[in-house]
Amino acid sequence: MSVALPVRPLLRSAAWCASLLFLCSACGERTNPPPPAAEANQVLVTPAPSSLPAAAFVPPKAWTSWREGIKPVAPPDLSKETWRVFANRELPIQRETPLWQPVAADQVVELHMPVGSIYRCMVQPVEVTAQANDWGTELQGWELVRKLLCSADEWKTWTEYPHRMVVSADGTRTVMYAAEAALRERAASGEVYQTTVLFRSDQEERQASTGPARILASSAQVAD
Repeated sequence: MSVALPVRPLLRSAAWCASLLFLCSACGERTNPPPPAAEANQVLVTPAPSSLPAAAFVPPKAWTSWREGIKPVAPPDLSKETWRVFANRELPIQRETPLWQPVAADQVVELHMPVGSIYRCMVQPVEVTAQANDWGTELQGWELVRKLLCSADEWKTWTEYPHRMVVSADGTRTVMYAAEAALRERAASGEVYQTTVLFRSDQEERQASTGPARILASSAQVAD
């Protein structure tokens, strides 16, 4: 004896099973959302290894007063200025005798650092700015600024130590603050090394302690 089954319930159950299979397959496949689009004005720059921060010497110009009848005043003669820098490992004491390294006003100089140090240090050219009164009618002096830069990651990042000196209108020189850096690094043994870097703008009396510097740019490479 055969029994006739209703067709509609079978079709409904088949459609229900197909829907269930589709939902299960969709649950098993997960796609990650696309990364957010970068902003139009966002530029990511990876510094090149061993690339020094850009620096160019800008020759100072004569100062001109807003008041008529006053002659322009020439900037200080930078060839007569004395600049020197000194790097010395204090802990542990280095075997080599540290030397004062002379630095001309228009030079970019990388220092001779103690052997094995991860730090690299450089001195940028001097920046000369005229200082006048609020009305720009009377010259008060000249500001001379040089920057000592030190980096421990091949110039991906660095710290700046400015050295500021003021030359008054009568020629008096006053150092407002001197650049000094205390650099510490941990050796493979766990010992902490300490190196002191000093920058000065006066004459070194002990000429025997003056040594050569590594000149990276000279007066031939200046900015207009």
